[in-house]
Amino acid sequence: MDILRLADNIAGFRKEKKITQEQLADFMGVTKASVSKWETRQSMPDISLLPQLAAFFDVSIDTLMGYEASLGKEQIRKIYLDLCKEFSGWEDAKNAQNAGNARKEFDLIMDKTKKLVKKYYSCYEFLQSIICLWVNHHMLPEPERSTEILEDARKLCIHVLENCRDIGLCKDTMFMKASIDLMLGNAQEVIEELEEHIRPEGMAIQGEDILINAYLQVGDLEKANDLTQIGMYLHMIALVQESVRYMIIHKDRLQSCEETLYRVTELARIYNLEELNFNAIAVFHFQMAVIYCEHGEKAGAVEQLQKYITLSMRFLQSDDSFLKKDAYFDRLDIWFDKTLLAGNIPRDKKVIYHSLRASLNEPCFEILKDELAFQKLKNSTERFGVMYE
Repeated sequence: MDILRLADNIAGFRKEKKITQEQLADFMGVTKASVSKWETRQSMPDISLLPQLAAFFDVSIDTLMGYEASLGKEQIRKIYLDLCKEFSGWEDAKNAQNAGNARKEFDLIMDKTKKLVKKYYSCYEFLQSIICLWVNHHMLPEPERSTEILEDARKLCIHVLENCRDIGLCKDTMFMKASIDLMLGNAQEVIEELEEHIRPEGMAIQGEDILINAYLQVGDLEKANDLTQIGMYLHMIALVQESVRYMIIHKDRLQSCEETLYRVTELARIYNLEELNFNAIAVFHFQMAVIYCEHGEKAGAVEQLQKYITLSMRFLQSDDSFLKKDAYFDRLDIWFDKTLLAGNIPRDKKVIYHSLRASLNEPCFEILKDELAFQKLKNSTERFGVMYE
């Protein structure tokens, strides 16, 4: 990150406020040409104007000048996990049925995250972590506030995309913004933005293979092995996730969904995916339970929910990382360490548990309410929650 990013920050803060160069010039008592030169690095504002500029943008002078220190990956990770715990504390207040205190607690946490955003407005990797934090916790408050949080996350994505020069980080942020747009119901906008970037027939999809071959040609077997393992793992998890969407597309064809269930179950068994990434498999079983309910197959639905709950509870009761390696995929931890959370969960376990319990009350499972096996499943889940009270 640049030490001094005054020009970029003036332009970024101005766009965030949705004002023109002329409007900023009028407020500062300078010409529009002066503002244009500030933003294009042709000149700098007079030092006496900096306090006024900072006050106008509601940031510190250090933040305006871009002097804030860049956070390292470990610092970003710690801040993220600490904030997750704070959101978990808010969940306690909410479940204690103290709505006023719960709302106040949530607002305090959100205000804290927004202050951090202002402090590290040019540390784009940190901003990406805040986007991730907001997306993973936006569902906690009331629906109106949830939408507001997603809108804030979307705006932060746009700021990163407009100002960050890291191609990889921008690409990740582009997909995060697309996910947020989907949550906000902007599907058509997602299609228009992503269709030109995602081309199965293009060369980009072969980039991983080309890099592995390059490592092999120069004799770097270690890097070739690392990238191959990561690729195999990620492609398998992607296959499971795409299978969920495939079942949704073909939900009216139970036979097709059951064939998908068989194939994914075999894949998970052979490659130990329940241990490597329990969440991907748990979500798959949950979706199959939904489909069974839509077809009136109560026994099948309960069986799939049992697998979903068993996998989730096994993780919640353990000290394991969210993502793990095993004897076959023995190099995955190297990749985990490079990710934002280093294999840790994106939400506190207490928040995950309450989401798990709420998922059993989805309207689609109303058909199961009189089933003894389903009632036992819900009761066991409720009893498990004692450890989170």
